[in-house]
Amino acid sequence: MKVFVNRNDLDFSTASELPPVQTIELSQTSDVQDIQVKRQFYNTTQSITLFFEDNFSDGEEDVTRVSYLGFRGTFLQLNKEGLSFVYEAAANPADHKAIVGTEHGVGHHIGGQ
Repeated sequence: MKVFVNRNDLDFSTASELPPVQTIELSQTSDVQDIQVKRQFYNTTQSITLFFEDNFSDGEEDVTRVSYLGFRGTFLQLNKEGLSFVYEAAANPADHKAIVGTEHGVGHHIGGQ
């Protein structure tokens, strides 16, 4: 089974040619298969397209039947606001505001000695 994410433009020929986000090997069994996906591929998922390229009939039957398909997971609300930060490998005290109530304002804790 090939899994495509956020691709609403797929048809059978396109799905067979394009590289999927993930390919999942299914076993021929009537038991429920709990298949783990690679979570990093699904962070911005809005739609999922599943493409079953072949079935287990060895060419005797053209119909593929899926008895059960379930998705498990948790919804995570993403913060849409941008994050701005500055990383300093070595802080320069002259670049920072003095802390009120300290001697020289830099390098001393408030209420410290």
